[in-house]
Amino acid sequence: MKRRDFLKNIGVAGLATFLASSPWISALSESEHTQKEKIRLAIIGAGSRARHLSRFLTQNPRVEIAVLCDIYQPSIDSTLKLVPGAKVCMDYRKVLDDKSIDAVVIATPLNSHYPIAMDAFDAGKHVFCEKAMARTLDECKAIYDTYNQSEKVLYFCMQRMYDEKYIKGMQMIHSG
Repeated sequence: MKRRDFLKNIGVAGLATFLASSPWISALSESEHTQKEKIRLAIIGAGSRARHLSRFLTQNPRVEIAVLCDIYQPSIDSTLKLVPGAKVCMDYRKVLDDKSIDAVVIATPLNSHYPIAMDAFDAGKHVFCEKAMARTLDECKAIYDTYNQSEKVLYFCMQRMYDEKYIKGMQMIHSG
């Protein structure tokens, strides 16, 4: 079974469980036949959430943060300090046109999650998005329906899911 088929088959809920203690992107490359592959990411929205996620992602040898995209130059400048080799873009649609990008991290304000996620699926990208999924239930349903028709991974993160103290707390709760 191909890794992408596997991820699609386990679905969003299974993926969340599977990835509870490590950054989501590791799951896309945790197989012997992909050990030499790197996933090329674009981070759309270069503010504080992007900086937080970049600290994890830059530690994964199978991830390359190839592009930072934001309309606010001070955010780009701050995040570039963590990812100095990334290209810079101010229009997310240009990022989605780049065939070398495998996945996008959407770390923008909530009002832009829906159009960016939908455009990302249309462009054939895997999507990781910060919470909340979208502003309305109709937008959430549209994103989910589009994901179901794609062969891509969709993952929505809760902000502190990978914070060590929360992981430790969950381990303590589960161990009794």
